[in-house]
Amino acid sequence: MESLLHDVTNPRVVHFLRLTRSYATAIACDSNMSECVDSALDIFTNWTREGAVRRIPMDYRETVYCTAAGHGDEHQVAYIWHHATSADSVEKQRMMKALGCSRNATIINRYLELAAENDTFSYADAYNVFAYVSKYDSGRRLAWQFIAEHFEPLFLKFGTSNLANIVSHVTRGFNTVEDLDEVRNVSARFAEQPMVFDSSIHTTTANIAYMTQNEEPLTNFLNSNT
Repeated sequence: MESLLHDVTNPRVVHFLRLTRSYATAIACDSNMSECVDSALDIFTNWTREGAVRRIPMDYRETVYCTAAGHGDEHQVAYIWHHATSADSVEKQRMMKALGCSRNATIINRYLELAAENDTFSYADAYNVFAYVSKYDSGRRLAWQFIAEHFEPLFLKFGTSNLANIVSHVTRGFNTVEDLDEVRNVSARFAEQPMVFDSSIHTTTANIAYMTQNEEPLTNFLNSNT
């Protein structure tokens, strides 16, 4: 394996190295490492000045877009949104995913509102917006709150099965008794559609059991090995 990795003439190795670097960069920026964030913002700023997206290396575009949306303001978000509306399908999805990286509650809520409207996004794109917003805990909470407050129009738009999938995706990280109570309370408000919340309640219950069983041993292990 070691000799294979050093064979940079092997196309599989080159591809593997590219993916590894891209993944490592995404983790670094996602972890708010200043060098990564500053570099990504510089690249994004150069793009806005030069107007040629091809100047951003393909392997790093998603990270650059996400970092700009997450660490910038409404101007960076507006720039990404403007280009997403005219981009090809692959680039459009990169940019739409990046918009979900914003840490600004007003921007995220507006993004969710656009997804809920019938004439802004395609059905599939609207569905994906909730997944993109739910990448971070702050966005996940906003998405859950949005679902709780706009259940009826969302149910009319997506139907039982698809809205259940959205709810499951948004709440997949819920792992406290308070989280479970929230889901059950919202489910009780819309008791005529229990199937929308069944999977979420089951997953949250399982997550609580896992945390109860493993949180203390894992914490003790990490504390004794760091």
